[in-house]
Amino acid sequence: MTDLQVRLLLSPTPMATRSQIDTVVAGGTEKDGPPTLAVSEPIAVLSPRTSTPWSIELPLDELPLTFAGVYVVGLEVIGTGEDGLAQRVGLTRTFLPWFPEGSVEPARLAWLWPVTTVPDRALGGVQLNELTAAEMAPGGRLSRIIEAAGNARITWVWDPNVLQTAEDMIDGYELAGDDEQTTGGGGPAAAEWLASVREAAASQASVATAYALPDATALERAEMDATVIGATERAAADVSAGVRTKVDQVLAWPTGAVTTPETMRVFRNSGATDMLLTDTSFPPTPALTYTPDGFTTWGGLPVTLADSGLSAALAMPQESRGDALLARQRFLSEVAMTAGELPDAPRGIVAAPDPLWSPRSTFLNQTLRALDQVPYARLVSLTAARAQATEVPRTRVPYGPEQRSAELSRDYLASVQQQQRRARRFEAILTEPAGLGYEQAVMRQTSGLWRADEQGALT
Repeated sequence: MTDLQVRLLLSPTPMATRSQIDTVVAGGTEKDGPPTLAVSEPIAVLSPRTSTPWSIELPLDELPLTFAGVYVVGLEVIGTGEDGLAQRVGLTRTFLPWFPEGSVEPARLAWLWPVTTVPDRALGGVQLNELTAAEMAPGGRLSRIIEAAGNARITWVWDPNVLQTAEDMIDGYELAGDDEQTTGGGGPAAAEWLASVREAAASQASVATAYALPDATALERAEMDATVIGATERAAADVSAGVRTKVDQVLAWPTGAVTTPETMRVFRNSGATDMLLTDTSFPPTPALTYTPDGFTTWGGLPVTLADSGLSAALAMPQESRGDALLARQRFLSEVAMTAGELPDAPRGIVAAPDPLWSPRSTFLNQTLRALDQVPYARLVSLTAARAQATEVPRTRVPYGPEQRSAELSRDYLASVQQQQRRARRFEAILTEPAGLGYEQAVMRQTSGLWRADEQGALT
């Protein structure tokens, strides 16, 4: 290709509904420009599988923004092909929220930051691998999350298993091997990471999750309620001990953020003070033209509803800085559209990423900086968002075959139960039974985070 140029396009009007965000992300063209607002300097030749820098600069006050709202921005690459004709080479769409000061009341955004990992710890101070050590080391996934939070008004969601694992690593640990065990090297990084965790927990809102995020729905179906109960009822105390700050709230987080009434009751009776579900599992009835507060109550248990649009934004790939920018703009636009639906009636929404989210530092830093400056959003703690919420009538969507098929399998749970029976027979002859340590090993084996790798949990 020759004579390549990048053109900046802008939709002539803002989007009318939040659903249009999904349409644009899926490739919908309804909001594509004209007009063309700016064009980059031409690139004479670009060889296959190569790249070259380019830039477009345009002052914000020169953009034809006439109405408050979220506009669609397009970056279109055009060039000349071998036939000498101009053609589109590529098009990337993103979003530009624009709300003048005072045009909207800010949405209350409760952003949950989960701190958990695949529970790869065996009994007796043995780690199955060095995955957790790598995540806690500088630049690792868990390290990035703690470091990026700064003083932002986010809400931490602590998994007691991760905190316990860090403490065990600090004390020294062995790595499981085929022939012999070797000494793990992640202790110093774990100590530094845990110190940062305690500093963060001392100044920011925190809730606990059940130990190792059990696949509670599958466990309840397999009559292994005791594992869910044990994982939940000690969670607040274990997290408080780990972060050295009092944590009272226990957020039950069923795998996939969907569950059954029977599992809800197990969590409720085990001391959970709240439950996190996706908002699609409890849609408003009748349907509304705006996004209501993301909270409801189910069987006497408060329920936090993760906003599905924000979850989709947080699930976008972040392999490159460009990917992170697109994810950031979608995230901000979901919040902005929510605020703009009822400009004079602020509501509270909840952002909850996947428990194993792996955001780039640039995404977190830039998104937090933007949220601190924009007029359409205000970060608040989960507790504050719920306190100001107004519940609307909702109808629960039944837990269906698709969700059941994703659970830890019956065969897998049967093998865990068989291990339990063998362990109990062995424990009966010990002078000092394993007790809680073995129970927690079972909790780690039955974590919902093993759904994609059941055999890994049995290693």
